[in-house]
Amino acid sequence: MPSDPRVVPAFLAAYGKLTWDSSDKLLTIKSRAALAQQSAKFYDAKLLDWLLKEMKKAPDFQAKLLQMEPSIKLMTPGSKG
Repeated sequence: MPSDPRVVPAFLAAYGKLTWDSSDKLLTIKSRAALAQQSAKFYDAKLLDWLLKEMKKAPDFQAKLLQMEPSIKLMTPGSKG
């Protein structure tokens, strides 16, 4: 992802505009879950807390599961606990 400091706030703003019911004809998963899954590509461990909070809010198991992988990727040794 680009290192422009505006990218993460723009990503979070776009994510915030979606609801858990938002969907896309091209995606077989919910749009919000798909975006959350892509958050690991920022390689920013500061997004971990946000992602874990969003995972708790997810309405179904599939949405929670899709957010598990980026959560693990964003974890640092200090995240354990």
